[in-house]
Amino acid sequence: MATTDIDCEADSYLDSGNADTNFGASTALILGYSGGKTGTQARPIMQFDVSPVAGGSGIAASLWIYIRFGAANTHVGALTRLTRADHEEMQETWNIYKTGSNWTTPGGDFDGATPPAVNFNLPTDDDFWFEITGMEGFVTDAIANRGSKAIIHGRTGTAVTGYIDFGSRELAGGGYAPFLRITWTPPARRIFIT
Repeated sequence: MATTDIDCEADSYLDSGNADTNFGASTALILGYSGGKTGTQARPIMQFDVSPVAGGSGIAASLWIYIRFGAANTHVGALTRLTRADHEEMQETWNIYKTGSNWTTPGGDFDGATPPAVNFNLPTDDDFWFEITGMEGFVTDAIANRGSKAIIHGRTGTAVTGYIDFGSRELAGGGYAPFLRITWTPPARRIFIT
């Protein structure tokens, strides 16, 4: 077995309270209600290139995020696959996935079936690394069907009254970027005798 950590290669969040603002350069990613405004939502997007583990087997994966501020109340978040592979980190907003191209539904187009959504309780503590397990479906689906790009979209229910603020790849030179920790069995090496 081997363990490989894969850093996020692009991240942003979509904010219904600032529907035309791009947050691709933000040092924070937000999930839950946005900016203290009840009824608004913030949804993070994180993209990973999982090609280093292609060809392996026995894959297990978890997503690690650095919680800067935990939720005031416990709520359930969901991680789903973003369906727009051509989204642009520095252009996407609540309304568009790139300049001149609207989401089918504002707030991001996602698929919660393939792979199945991963649900988790929003943590309430501050300043710690938080692990979300069960992410292997995103890795294996990306390798098999998405050119090894796992693009993760976070969301919560519309009645949520809390949020989490976690580090993006822009925070402190990338030291707090989300990452996938993957345990896997590399393919067997072939030995050729001539």
